[in-house]
Amino acid sequence: MNPILLFALLASALPLPDGPKSPTPASRTSAAPERPIWKLEPFAGQDRQGRPPQDRDYAPSTLWNEYHGEYMVKYRPFTPDITGSYIWDQQQQVQGEAGDFDLQQVNFLARLPFALQPDTMLRIGGRYQLRDYNFDNLVVGAEDDELHVAGLNVGLAHFVNDRILLEGEFMPGIYSDFDGALSTEDYQWYAKALLSWRLEENGNLFLKFGVNYDGTFEEMPVYPVLGLSWYLSPEFRFDVLAPEYLRFSWTPSNWLILGVGADVQGDEFRQRSAPATGKIEYSVNVQEIRAYGDATIRFTDNLSAFGRLGAIVAGDYQFRDPAGARYNGTLEPNFFFEVGFGVKF
Repeated sequence: MNPILLFALLASALPLPDGPKSPTPASRTSAAPERPIWKLEPFAGQDRQGRPPQDRDYAPSTLWNEYHGEYMVKYRPFTPDITGSYIWDQQQQVQGEAGDFDLQQVNFLARLPFALQPDTMLRIGGRYQLRDYNFDNLVVGAEDDELHVAGLNVGLAHFVNDRILLEGEFMPGIYSDFDGALSTEDYQWYAKALLSWRLEENGNLFLKFGVNYDGTFEEMPVYPVLGLSWYLSPEFRFDVLAPEYLRFSWTPSNWLILGVGADVQGDEFRQRSAPATGKIEYSVNVQEIRAYGDATIRFTDNLSAFGRLGAIVAGDYQFRDPAGARYNGTLEPNFFFEVGFGVKF
């Protein structure tokens, strides 16, 4: 046999030593930044679960959860997309005023999420509230009435980057006793904006800065808000957004959430007097500051029930009657309870 041919056959059968290798698609993907290469080139490389491009889900909601799911879990306590509740508050008194009143309140709120882009979420829904007031015969300056809120909620959340979240919400609505033709005074065009900043990458502390325009404070319809969310552990967290609310919560199991906290709620309504007095129109203002303990039971991932038990510790009421008499002042401390349900999609 030709010696050159024999040498060539032997060389091809022997293993060669390892040398530099060109980067493969897989190695490029593993060395990519936090967001994978298919964020910009959808058909290049596998996703974080190792699925090839043709098998992965590129829906905006899927990418939102993949990019920001861990952020949202730590940033916000458990919050259903739809809630409904009933509040019972009996024999409430106003300092310096004779008599008392009973208040029954029904609340409904829906904010349904729709991912527009991997970094942008639209939340759209509505709200309804009924306040049923029953004043006793000793009260001067206020009349029995039902006050209603019916409105839309349109919100947008956008991640500027992996640590900064911008949120805004537009909340037009009708605030009225619905006792007669509506006027421009029955409509309110409330809004709010909030910036949240995660102090460290993958960190557990979030600072919040924002501004609200609403009817919580009669003399100050536009006011700043400032707070933080602190994810202490999977079981414990602390959330505060002054002057709106503060809450410390404990999750001892995946079906139970316990908490203590305080919040302030208030609104301005357009009210009309009885037909016998000419249906005179005027505005009334209500505000309650509540301290409470609460419990949420999660029956499934989607359905929950909750209850709050506590006291109205302060607040401010501004009522009047057709004769010009007023029922104004700070609320006396008083017991209340609330029960409700939640649905999360």
